[in-house]
Amino acid sequence: MSKAAINHLTRLLAKVVGPVRVNAVAPGPGGDTWTKDWAPIHATVARNAPLGRSATAEDLADAIFGVVTSRYMTGEVVVLDGGLGLVS
Repeated sequence: MSKAAINHLTRLLAKVVGPVRVNAVAPGPGGDTWTKDWAPIHATVARNAPLGRSATAEDLADAIFGVVTSRYMTGEVVVLDGGLGLVS
């Protein structure tokens, strides 16, 4: 439910505070120090996600850099799940 709230809030804020840009990055389970004990979750992601792995800290940094440097994107939530959301 919190992910849906972030999606809605991002789009709503983008409409209300324009011309200020409002975007969000929603990382999936990543392979960082906070989730190092989540081996079963990372294995599930690797098995099911089209990219076959969890996001790294570098993946997250690249996405954030892309969102921040974009001069025209607004109201978007960039989901970093390796395509896991595409799998039904």
